[in-house]
Amino acid sequence: MTQTSSASWKRAPGAPPLLLGHRGARLLAPENTLLAFELAVAAGADGVELDVRLTRDRQVVVFHDATLERMTEGREVRAVRELTLAEAQRLELQQGASIPSLAEVLAWAAGGGHRLNVELKADHEPAGALVAGVLEICTQLAHLAMAEKLIFSSFSAQLVARLSWNGLAPCAWLTRANEGWRRHACGWRLLGAAGLHPQQSQVTRERVERWHERGAFVGTWTVNQAQDAARLSDCGVDTLIGDDPALLVATCRS
Repeated sequence: MTQTSSASWKRAPGAPPLLLGHRGARLLAPENTLLAFELAVAAGADGVELDVRLTRDRQVVVFHDATLERMTEGREVRAVRELTLAEAQRLELQQGASIPSLAEVLAWAAGGGHRLNVELKADHEPAGALVAGVLEICTQLAHLAMAEKLIFSSFSAQLVARLSWNGLAPCAWLTRANEGWRRHACGWRLLGAAGLHPQQSQVTRERVERWHERGAFVGTWTVNQAQDAARLSDCGVDTLIGDDPALLVATCRS
């Protein structure tokens, strides 16, 4: 299937990079919650990066960890996949926040014109069920005009290939610096990926230029220091993803 255009995720000449809150403004509010997302865009971010998993009834929720222990401060230790959507949303996180569904976040983003980077967790099993759930929700909400402001990403080559083949939205391959030959995302075009999201230590001007020459958009994570944001912006990356959106805005748009 033809890949949806990724042109809107490529940095215009002379423009600053796009800025995304990593799980929202997670230094100010519980990560991956609507409160964290609201605070990220209030700080000037173009949108947010978030993580998704499936509940027991195969509903897509926005949550990073496989288990609920960290985000409930030990009050709940079950895995996300053991709970129904209703059970998950009844849980109280820090600051009284709750776990949102992907559908809720898509509606929020569309209503405000915010960008979304939806990361599908690579440790989720079965992988096909997570892809199917995400694509079903996004297809149902396609009328919300999110096409140019939505991307998918994953560390899993299998998930990237599945998402890219569908073509609903551009997909980026996430890579870590400690992944050996995979750290430079060799073979990304064979997977159908439209973009690359390398860890910030992998980014140099030469690599960004080479990836751009081959047609990729390039985002990098997790950028939490002003000097790093300035260096990466100078390298020409298209998107910076960080925990402190206000710092990124002050550094890249001052």
